[in-house]
Order: sequence, then structure tokens, then C-alpha cells
Amino acid sequence: MEIDFDVGFGPLASDVPQPLHQAILTLVAHWRDHRGDDAEDAVPKAVAQLAAPFRRERLR
Repeated sequence: MEIDFDVGFGPLASDVPQPLHQAILTLVAHWRDHRGDDAEDAVPKAVAQLAAPFRRERLR
């Protein structure tokens, strides 16, 4: 049996859509600014808004 599974947007970093690229940079900056702060575990609203068009919802 063989299973092929393709993920991602392409082999190059430039293949990632700009809004997702910005979301990643924003999230990393947030993590850097809040190192060790356990009070705020939520994803920043700006990151969620940038990533929202690319999210797939599923039923549980």
C-alpha cells in the first residue's frame, strides 16, 4: 500500500500567502514580547484575523 500526502502551499517560502506570512511574524513577535507571561495564552486577535481565511473548520 502507498499513500501520497501533499501539504503546504509549495516548496518555497515565497509560495506561502502573504497574510499567513504576516500572521506568523506577528505571532512570533507576540511570543517574544510575552516570554514567561502565563496570563495570556490566547492567539492575538490580529493573528487569528490574518489566518481566518485559510482555516478549515471541522465538526467534532
